[in-house]
Amino acid sequence: MASTDPPGPPAQSAQSNEQPLFSYDDARLPSSHDHIRLLDLAPSADRSAPIVCHLACHAIGSSSDAKPFTALSYAWGSPARTHQATIDGKQLGITTSLDEALRHLREPESVLTLWIDQICIDQADNAEKSDQVALMPKIFGAARQVLIWLGPAADDSDEVMELWRDVGLAMREQIGDDFLFSEMGQLELSRLLRYGIFAESKLPEGVERLHKAIQ
Repeated sequence: MASTDPPGPPAQSAQSNEQPLFSYDDARLPSSHDHIRLLDLAPSADRSAPIVCHLACHAIGSSSDAKPFTALSYAWGSPARTHQATIDGKQLGITTSLDEALRHLREPESVLTLWIDQICIDQADNAEKSDQVALMPKIFGAARQVLIWLGPAADDSDEVMELWRDVGLAMREQIGDDFLFSEMGQLELSRLLRYGIFAESKLPEGVERLHKAIQ
């Protein structure tokens, strides 16, 4: 005997439950010569929580009330976009390296505004990419802070980073910023790291340990 049960609701495809893909048409630059996109990274204290962001266009260096941001420098690693970030409710593929960086840098309670080339530049638009690459010195110069992501801690790398901090503070105290950030200061710093010597002043405490640590 045939069943008389009423038909159930139509099955939904898996695709209908997925978020739509992000398109740069949703955040088109007014001009790629003097505008950039900035990424607001939503806070989370959970390292495993989804990466949620807002992307908006801003003129660069146009006024004193320009939005402050942090520029992120990092190694792309594999170009495969095997992870996902949610940008204004839509999905954008990102690399493993960037996924790790965003999860480590994300603030627990406050929004972090970033400029990241992989997301803030439309990598499929060669004309825009060319303009934005030419603008990068100005972008990094306008940033209130530049972060360099070297990857997750491994093989006592935390100790080396702490030594870098101690050496930097000691050098600023002993020789001052004017010399440290001058061309000669950068040359001497390079010599210090390569040969363990510093011609213009006594070795700051910790430099010898740093030199041995990075051998």
